[in-house]
Amino acid sequence: MTITVLVDAQSHQILHLKVQFANPPQDVKKYPRSLSVDYAPINVGGKTFWLPTAVEGHFLMEKRPWKWNVRFSDYHQYTSSVKLLPDDPTP
Repeated sequence: MTITVLVDAQSHQILHLKVQFANPPQDVKKYPRSLSVDYAPINVGGKTFWLPTAVEGHFLMEKRPWKWNVRFSDYHQYTSSVKLLPDDPTP
């Protein structure tokens, strides 16, 4: 397995991460198996987070090559509220 990481010189954050897996066994035709993730600074709720913007994977499933692409956008803050009720539901 080979791992490659590209780091932003100013922020010291990861911009790109790639994992290249070893070649498959000889009985499966050769196909590069890898996973890569791109990161970018995203503003959510007035704060900046380094979050994934793209994920790409190359895999073998049942001896067939698959390519998987995911693009992330429109990050937003999720909020919720919880009301704890007493154990005894009677008034």
